[in-house]
Amino acid sequence: MNEQPITRTKAGYTQETEQDPKEFDLSKYVLGFYNYSIIATLGGLVVSMLGICCSVFWQLPLVSVYCLLIAGAFHLFDGKIAKTKLLTPEQTDFGRTLDLISDLSAFVLLPLAIGYRTGMDSVWFLPFLLVYLLAGVIRLSYLHVTDAERKATGGRHRQVHIGLPLASVTLILPAFFLLYKVIPLVFPWLFGVLMLLMSAGFLYRFKMRKLGIKGVMVFILLGIIEMVLLAVL
Repeated sequence: MNEQPITRTKAGYTQETEQDPKEFDLSKYVLGFYNYSIIATLGGLVVSMLGICCSVFWQLPLVSVYCLLIAGAFHLFDGKIAKTKLLTPEQTDFGRTLDLISDLSAFVLLPLAIGYRTGMDSVWFLPFLLVYLLAGVIRLSYLHVTDAERKATGGRHRQVHIGLPLASVTLILPAFFLLYKVIPLVFPWLFGVLMLLMSAGFLYRFKMRKLGIKGVMVFILLGIIEMVLLAVL
């Protein structure tokens, strides 16, 4: 299969350009499309899986929370990095699918693992966990389908978030985790309520402005503050 990078013109159309013959194409030998545009996405996936293992197998929920913060940082930059690379339609769809899987791991499965390790390990908490799982999967699937349809019809990228972004759990959960050592007995139930509230936010139709450069800097600063507080307290 001959892969040809594309460029976007000012009019919004695309045209094919020849691939640099000096560029090594790993996809000729193994399945997948490989370039630097997917590094951040794969990094977030690896870190989130490490966080899941820390909670499920090694009883280290604090390390899992750190992994969530790091995965959130990768998420901030994966799209921006991808935009710097000229990609074919197949490479673009491949990156979008990887991003979907990475978001599922980091912002749905990892919080579930943290909840399980911090006390939500009995049948009484199963409804909270299932509602959060379903809400996260539904949101990811819906946005994946509608974004693909918008791209196919030549529509513009979303200018706002519809509903609470999944990545917001990156700041919400670590801040909430500060209560874990203070009220350990009540913490699992409060965590369950938080999951219900976030689930409602994921699916409810309301508009949120996307983060600009200043918003990204504030996001990073808050993440650093939370990491320091988690280490000190």
